[in-house]
Amino acid sequence: MNKKKQKTYINIAILILVAGGMFYFMSQYLLAYIGNMSNEVVVAKKNTVLITERNKKIDEVRRNYNNIEKEIGVISDTFVKKDYQKVGEMFMELEEIARMNNIVLIKNPAQKPEEKMGNSISAAYFTMSSNGGFDDMMRFLLYLDNFRYYIDLNNIQMSGTGEDQNGITQVVMNAELQVYLDSK
Repeated sequence: MNKKKQKTYINIAILILVAGGMFYFMSQYLLAYIGNMSNEVVVAKKNTVLITERNKKIDEVRRNYNNIEKEIGVISDTFVKKDYQKVGEMFMELEEIARMNNIVLIKNPAQKPEEKMGNSISAAYFTMSSNGGFDDMMRFLLYLDNFRYYIDLNNIQMSGTGEDQNGITQVVMNAELQVYLDSK
């Protein structure tokens, strides 16, 4: 029985070694698999953070776009609609502002062609000549600065012509008027 016991012990030892070897290789495989999965989880977490940050930026861009779109709506109201009636109405308002300020206003199309400024915006040029009292002219320019339509005055030239019978300095002003037209 001694030999039988020894054989049994040897068989048990071999079985334990084989089981241990299998356990070792399986545990190495499982540890490598867990390590890979852990790396994938870390990469997925980083990607999730990047996607979350990108989505926040996209949301911010959308909010900014919506705000800009609202502002563009307000800004586009300051452009004259590109039709003769609307341009005529704008000039009638200018003439009324001039009359309110005791200014004689003469306007003519400029020698410059209409200039395209964007998809639907263009600039038309007119020359403007006006005369009146210096204080009235300054008030007229202030009104133009706050005019409901967006216009630019360029190449402003002002010269005195003397005083009227009330001692008020009279001036003549020539300028180029740039009117922004919206073809939408």
